[in-house]
Amino acid sequence: MSARLSAGREEFMMSKKFSNPPTLAPTRGSFRLSEPPSFRWFRDLPSMSGPPSVPPEAEAGERKRLQAHVHSLEEQLESLKSAHLGAIEALESDFERRLEDHTRQSGLLLQRVQSEQRELLRAYEDLDLYAARLEADRVGARHAQAQLLGERDRARREVEELRQLVEQYENERVSVVRNPFSEVPGAGEGGYPESAIHRVSSVRQVLRPSPSMSDELEPQKRRVG
Repeated sequence: MSARLSAGREEFMMSKKFSNPPTLAPTRGSFRLSEPPSFRWFRDLPSMSGPPSVPPEAEAGERKRLQAHVHSLEEQLESLKSAHLGAIEALESDFERRLEDHTRQSGLLLQRVQSEQRELLRAYEDLDLYAARLEADRVGARHAQAQLLGERDRARREVEELRQLVEQYENERVSVVRNPFSEVPGAGEGGYPESAIHRVSSVRQVLRPSPSMSDELEPQKRRVG
């Protein structure tokens, strides 16, 4: 009886060994030959069995498809990288161009501002010179005005003195014409000073006798003559 059981086990093991494909891994049931028949349903569950067998042709096709997909993704990645680098280079070149334009415009603006600043400085210097010249002219005008005022006052005094001398001379001349034998005032002292007589004669050349004085002296001249 025991011999029959051992022979049946060996036959069962040989049949299981040659019935499974060589690519599949051994399952838990292959290592439990002594389990009772009532537990075979547990061994046949999907979770307890190995992975399903895949034909080599399908696996090779799937591998090729995956490799093609990976290659396509790599090409897309390289294209994205090149596009990204191109965009970066375009941005850098545009930024450099704008920076150069801005620098050139800033340089031109700085030159124009410096030129205007130099012109303003020259204008300020000219204004300072003009202000100094005006101040000098103002001081000179004040000095000339003071001189003119002094000369005017002196001329007024001289005119007043000459008027007094002329009046005195005319009065004495009238008295001489009226009384030719009377004593002339100031004759004892030697007459009038020569300077006074010269000044009176020079003034008489300029001044004309008033009409009243001519009318007053004319009858006396006729009477004396």
